[in-house]
This record gives sequence, structure tokens and C-alpha cells, in this order.
Amino acid sequence: MADNFHLVSNERDNYSLIHEGRVYNLKRTNMEDKQWVCRR
Repeated sequence: MADNFHLVSNERDNYSLIHEGRVYNLKRTNMEDKQWVCRR
């Protein structure tokens, strides 16, 4: 199952998660604890 996930960084140091042809934008919510929120 983990083979279907791809993590891609963009020019602003944000990340996108790609899973089964869908792109989810990841937004950092807490710099110290490295917490992320996934947006579609």
C-alpha cells in the first residue's frame, strides 16, 4: 500500500502527497512538532 504514495516538494517548500492520481496539499501546522494537515 505504501507504494501508491508519492511526496513531492514545490518551490515554496510546501509538499504535495500524490495517491492514486489525486493530489493532496500538505500544510504545516506546527513547526516544532512537525505536524501537517492534508487538504484536497
